[in-house]
Amino acid sequence: PSEFAEDHLPDAISLPVLNDAERAEIGTIYCQQCRFEARRRGAILVTRNIASHLGSFFADRPESDRFLVYCWRGGQRSRSMATILDAVGWRADVLRGGYKNWRAWIRDYLASHTPQFHFHILTGLTGSGKSRVLRLLAASGSQVLDLEALGRHRGSLLGDEPGLAQPSQKHFESLLATTLGQFDPRRPVWVESESKRLGRLWIPEPLWLAMQQGSVTEISAPSPPALPSSPRNTTTSRINRTTSPRNSKPSANPAAARPSPHGAASSAQAHGPTSVPVSSNATTTQSTAAATTTLPRSRPSPSTISPRLNCPAPPPPSRHRSLPS
Repeated sequence: PSEFAEDHLPDAISLPVLNDAERAEIGTIYCQQCRFEARRRGAILVTRNIASHLGSFFADRPESDRFLVYCWRGGQRSRSMATILDAVGWRADVLRGGYKNWRAWIRDYLASHTPQFHFHILTGLTGSGKSRVLRLLAASGSQVLDLEALGRHRGSLLGDEPGLAQPSQKHFESLLATTLGQFDPRRPVWVESESKRLGRLWIPEPLWLAMQQGSVTEISAPSPPALPSSPRNTTTSRINRTTSPRNSKPSANPAAARPSPHGAASSAQAHGPTSVPVSSNATTTQSTAAATTTLPRSRPSPSTISPRLNCPAPPPPSRHRSLPS
């Protein structure tokens, strides 16, 4: 059911005496009709489901097995299962307070016990081998808290694990608490440097603060050598960067694309090159590197091409005014 999917005790298995739909049915009868009818209907469903579990999961279990049974509050569902198991001959205990009591213990443990550990933070760029170093440390007997493995995430750059969904926030905290419970507080705990958010999960505040107080070790990997580039590739790259698709279109006005004999081409030899765009319709025939032309530094004469309109400048106004005919 959904309760088990959200969070559960480590190594627990789901043997529900009521599934989600049956729980909703019993709850509706309990609220809208009467308690007695809800309990009678519930007893029918519970005994049917327990009988199914006895014929499947418990079919080959030896008498020496012991079971810890729990439900949401440690109420009638878990007591019903434990009663039948105890009647058969197995030892079955009920978790007092159920899952709610377990969840309260997780929060208290993270708040009170996490500051007792000394964390050794392993930092470095993505691809430097931090996860591999952590696995080697764990194989050598060091205490390693692998946040990415517990959260099923590979960090902000690589993202989720392919084909694996992240656990819920509650189950992530349960995994953290049970993992830390196996460590010795007198020995350092290695952990990879992470942000406070791991995918859609958040590192609990007590653990995050304890990590900020830990020592830091940075690792680095040598960068691969750069590939040599030939002069031809360099020239081609420069031309491609400076030539845009807009400037490579042919001019709609052929006369505007021809440079004036008194314009930019002749003046550039005297005044030195200064590259500026002529117009959006200029072609690459005016320059060997890009769709630019060379204009003089001084002010052009009225007979030159206008750099804005790409057309000859208008003639000066005449002093004689023509009379109307």
